[in-house]
Amino acid sequence: MAAAGTEALFQQLALLLALATLSHFTIKRFHQPTIVGEIALGIVLGPSVLGFYFQIFPFDPGLVESFAALGAIFLLFLIGLESDFRAIYTRKNVSVAFGGVVFPFAFGFLVAFFL
Repeated sequence: MAAAGTEALFQQLALLLALATLSHFTIKRFHQPTIVGEIALGIVLGPSVLGFYFQIFPFDPGLVESFAALGAIFLLFLIGLESDFRAIYTRKNVSVAFGGVVFPFAFGFLVAFFL
């Protein structure tokens, strides 16, 4: 038999997953990425819009914070998997990035030296 805290946790998790699935199918009708629908749903149901006046879904703030951190980690992981490093690391891009580091560093060093 599950404890009351664990049961509430699973109910909240099931509700979050159901809303994420619903937003996926809804946003695909408008030919937009799934992440756009999930962010829009989070804004509408979160404390920004509807949650400002009344709390629709009584989620544990610690649970939401944990899932937000996990979601950010997974999103960055997927972006890394889909990145084409041959297109990013061209001679031109590397020279621009190098100049964007070396020139400000040298300028800051000279200003600090003469001050």
